[in-house]
Amino acid sequence: IANISLEGKSAGGMVEFDLGEAKPINVNVVEVERKRGKKEIKTEAGPMVEVSMEGKLIVTNVGTQAVVLDLVRELQGEITGTSGGDVNPEEGIEAIQLLSWAVNLDPGVKKELKYKYETMVPAE
Repeated sequence: IANISLEGKSAGGMVEFDLGEAKPINVNVVEVERKRGKKEIKTEAGPMVEVSMEGKLIVTNVGTQAVVLDLVRELQGEITGTSGGDVNPEEGIEAIQLLSWAVNLDPGVKKELKYKYETMVPAE
């Protein structure tokens, strides 16, 4: 069993984990901005706008043995959808959310874990 935290990992990156002999795991993080608000919101950090994001973790067992994983993705904002992940109870667009999945992967198996969230980004 491995507990893999993806806190602070930037979107679009590949993360490779070696869980011991014959158990390498690849995790690809992909996030896409789907909608950007037009109204600027003044904050202490400067002007911000709300954005809607869609993301997915693509987890692949490239090893020769089955693995059991606990994957955790840290997100700032409000989670609006998930493919079976558990969400901590924090609410609000500026809250830090922990989204977690328990994953069983046989050798050679790939699984996509999807999520959606609303967050704030600097206005451009």
